[in-house]
Amino acid sequence: RLTDLRRLAPKSVHAHFGRGGALALPVAQALGAPLYVTFHGGDATKKTHRRRRLVPTIYQRRLSQLQAYASGFLCVSQFVADRLAAQGFPKSKLITHYIGIDLAHMTPPHQRNGRLLFTGRLVDKKGVDILLEAMRRLQNAQNGKMPDRKVPGLDIAGAGPLEDALRTQAADLPSVRFLGWQTPQKLASIMRTAQAVVVPSRMAP
Repeated sequence: RLTDLRRLAPKSVHAHFGRGGALALPVAQALGAPLYVTFHGGDATKKTHRRRRLVPTIYQRRLSQLQAYASGFLCVSQFVADRLAAQGFPKSKLITHYIGIDLAHMTPPHQRNGRLLFTGRLVDKKGVDILLEAMRRLQNAQNGKMPDRKVPGLDIAGAGPLEDALRTQAADLPSVRFLGWQTPQKLASIMRTAQAVVVPSRMAP
């Protein structure tokens, strides 16, 4: 409740994603607190956020108020900042703020195992089907013109709606392993032995 929030006397309100900022806007206004909103990517690039609707979304209804009231918009990359600027966000409020990782608990790599690693949700925009096609080309090259070239193995760590289709696509690729969803601790261990991490992402429809 708002009375409980006032009792906490917050110095500022921080929301994640554009829609989260729109939802937090009236709360920040009622508290008289500065509002900061982190934009992660999809919320800055999705055409659905700008599509005309019979009934506008809450983000669309509150966007101009959000742009006027917010003290700052934290953009996780310069690309996101440029996208928001092109949409009319005040440039003076756009702050490029990369989300880093805590290096304190990271350990040096173990001996590399010669395998490539993909990690992420198995959805279209991650481009795993492209990666599998590249692995197939490498395999065909080994079987044909370049028999002496060793094809690296590929580990796919993650889960998602395309997993069954991707497993079917990779059925004839013996060097590919699906590891499923992994805990952060296990994934860190897998990364320490991987030869390289592959990121075949593409723009989603």
